[in-house]
Amino acid sequence: MRYTFVLSALCATVLLTGCGKKIDFGQDAGITMRDERNVPQGAGDPTDWTTDGTWNKTERGLFHLAPAVDLNGSQQGGVSGLSFYPNPVSSATRSAHFNSGTAQADMQLKLVFVDRKYKVVLEQDAQAAKGKNMLFALTLPADKFKADATYRLYYVYYGADGTLYYKGHGDIRIDE
Repeated sequence: MRYTFVLSALCATVLLTGCGKKIDFGQDAGITMRDERNVPQGAGDPTDWTTDGTWNKTERGLFHLAPAVDLNGSQQGGVSGLSFYPNPVSSATRSAHFNSGTAQADMQLKLVFVDRKYKVVLEQDAQAAKGKNMLFALTLPADKFKADATYRLYYVYYGADGTLYYKGHGDIRIDE
């Protein structure tokens, strides 16, 4: 009887602490749908492609930036008009674009794509020049992005001096 109780308590602890955290993408598809011309297709997810507040330890651990950036520090802003299209991405073409409006300062950009269990599947770095729009063409390879699955893209805009300008996330889907 005692062993049954100990085993039950152990199983409950494993379940409560999680066999690993999982992302809740939200209701329906959990994505902000856009066509190949970046035109919105429906209401979208209001938590996507905007700024995020505090990130948990798992989210902060996705980024190893040089110089070090306080990812839960004050954001200076200066980034607007973020979008990802087409969304969902066709598994036939596997090509998409990450778009942001005019940067208010020279910035570095780090993109980190993760699966439902926060496993990093792709990382990209880019530069955003002051006064310029940025359109970043992406290929989402089949060996990293499975068809009929949803992924999260985390992004951080930061300065060479460690200034945090903007951070957030958006969910994307690879269609069959």
